[in-house]
Amino acid sequence: MKGIAGVGLSMDVKTPVGSLGFAASLALFSCGSMPMQMPPPEPCPELNGTVVPHSTDVTTDERWDGDGVVHEVTSSFTVRPGATLTLGQCALIRVSPRQLITLSSSTLRAEGIAGRPVRFEGNWLGVRALNAQSFINLTHTTVSGGQLVATGANEPTALSPTVRLRHVTLENNAGVALKLEASAALTDDSEEVTIARSGTSATGVLELGPLALNSLPRSMHFVGNPLTEIKVKAGVLAIERDVTIKNLGASYHFVFDRVRVYSATGSPILTIEPGVTARFDDMLRIGFTNVGSRTFQRGRLVAVGGPGDDRILLTSAKATQLAGDWPGVWLEYAAGSRLENVIIDKAGGFNGLVSSNCKPDGSSDAAALNVGWPGVIYEAGPNDFANVTIRQSAGHGINAMWEADGFGSDLTLGFTFESVVGCKQTRNARFIGCANEAGCFVE
Repeated sequence: MKGIAGVGLSMDVKTPVGSLGFAASLALFSCGSMPMQMPPPEPCPELNGTVVPHSTDVTTDERWDGDGVVHEVTSSFTVRPGATLTLGQCALIRVSPRQLITLSSSTLRAEGIAGRPVRFEGNWLGVRALNAQSFINLTHTTVSGGQLVATGANEPTALSPTVRLRHVTLENNAGVALKLEASAALTDDSEEVTIARSGTSATGVLELGPLALNSLPRSMHFVGNPLTEIKVKAGVLAIERDVTIKNLGASYHFVFDRVRVYSATGSPILTIEPGVTARFDDMLRIGFTNVGSRTFQRGRLVAVGGPGDDRILLTSAKATQLAGDWPGVWLEYAAGSRLENVIIDKAGGFNGLVSSNCKPDGSSDAAALNVGWPGVIYEAGPNDFANVTIRQSAGHGINAMWEADGFGSDLTLGFTFESVVGCKQTRNARFIGCANEAGCFVE
């Protein structure tokens, strides 16, 4: 058999390629011992001076190619329901100041590849996907000067993967670079997302609802931002399915609301990875009980850090931090929780709790760590805590609020206390009451 054109290769006609294994077949199509390699892609063409203006809504599928022209968006427009706006390799989109691209049950797709990226630039508002039927799908794309904002369905337990980012850079944004509202989330195959030179010392770089934390890819990168912080923000910070707070090199700020980890249908686990710093405006509440209605909803907190810089820090969200800035952690109905190599810092602020436990007369239920609730026999014990530091609490260290026959157990064995105003551990409630025994279980 004659060799393939351009390749010095001969083959026995009795040995068809199709009968060879894949690796052997690949080896046949090689020059000597060096395998053939695909040539690199052609670089993007030089701009040729042509400017194509865009200012009207996209009502049917439309494609903007990167053939040396500039696609100039001079006015805000909407990609209407059912339509897809596709941006070809090397497409350059320049957007006039304060203009916006809106997706309404439609798709924006950027088809960049390595060496032939798509680029948005301008001092513009960005891209906004209005609902869970809209899709932002960007590959090898840079979005400069504008936000990506996506809105999912108002669903407490299911995510709306409305944004796909693969090898995408979001840069030079005056506010957060990416905002995922309601149940909006990134797709499972999103990867290599860089946020650079974006946000302010107040806004951070990314804002999302609590369930969308699971969708953040591990290959996220943060470069030159004033505050590398992820804001977790929603109407209600309810976590009703397993969620992991990943160590991505950014801190987390749970904004304004009490964080609730429990469900009527399961026992959701909030997992915090080693090295994470999480900052809170309000309490982190694990589990829910209503003794009167016999309502018991479990949740679990698994915060297992490592030594040194891999310890987990739960602290105040205030710029200038003081003891009592936030209420702390409440393990209300949280059997199976585990805290190890954790620092609870600047907590012990007002939490609104009024229990019937046997704490010292005149003291409140303010504490860095509240455990249990009257009428509930709490199922945790000292083995659930190891190398936990309570630091600068304006209230007690541990406030024992469960109810049992006697006092105890001593949870402080796995703790270190630094600058705690009240008891290291209060006395829990008793079925027979406190009598004259109110006070600290551990001073």
